[in-house]
Amino acid sequence: MLEFLLLFLSVQNADYDLISKMVAAECSICSETEISYVTATIFNRVVDEDFPNSVEEVLSQPNQFTKPVEDLKPFIRVASVVYSFKNNFLLYPKVLYFCTGEAHSPFLYFVKDGGFKLEYHYFK
Repeated sequence: MLEFLLLFLSVQNADYDLISKMVAAECSICSETEISYVTATIFNRVVDEDFPNSVEEVLSQPNQFTKPVEDLKPFIRVASVVYSFKNNFLLYPKVLYFCTGEAHSPFLYFVKDGGFKLEYHYFK
């Protein structure tokens, strides 16, 4: 829990904006719940020892996330969910991975090894 508190003290508004742009690219048509899970994946990776320890480094890992969106319409809707994480860090779902479906190679890993599906994404 301490690592999450330290993370949230260090995350700047620019990080939230960058996360919002990336999540808008991944989840422009998703529910707020699904947006929250994708956002939680990013923050959980920042504090996990197997991933880099900054938002920018996590988002720039090869083959992990969709290119951030610059269109304001999905950004505004998604940003309201992402920014709500500032005050709710203890409520994050404990997920580290997601994929969008059967066409992606990790699909079988997610389903076989305890993953679950929301509307558009599989999580683990």
